[in-house]
Amino acid sequence: MRSSARDTGNLQAHGAGSDRGAEGAFQRCASCWPRRYAQEPNEKAALFRVIGEIADQQSLPELIGRVQGKDPIARVHIINTLARFNTAEVQTALAGTWLKDPNKLIRGATLSALAAHGRAH
Repeated sequence: MRSSARDTGNLQAHGAGSDRGAEGAFQRCASCWPRRYAQEPNEKAALFRVIGEIADQQSLPELIGRVQGKDPIARVHIINTLARFNTAEVQTALAGTWLKDPNKLIRGATLSALAAHGRAH
């Protein structure tokens, strides 16, 4: 499915990359979440890059809720986005993932995110 241009346009239409800023754009573009898994790998990376750029404090519950999703590549992108936010909720979600996840890729991304939080102090 080749819908990344449509998804990116959807994100831009909702304020991402505009002078209005990205405040709340993450929630307004929630319609792009269901399509993100059907993307080609490079399209998925671009979509998550945009999501990562517009993510804000309000989007943390949605991102934290998706850390345990089925797609490991999507989860790595989500973990990398969460690494920008040094909050107790994010640290708890990442620590739980690091300790319990069987996927080595996920554990590595989570450990890197937690290490970035440690360097921020």
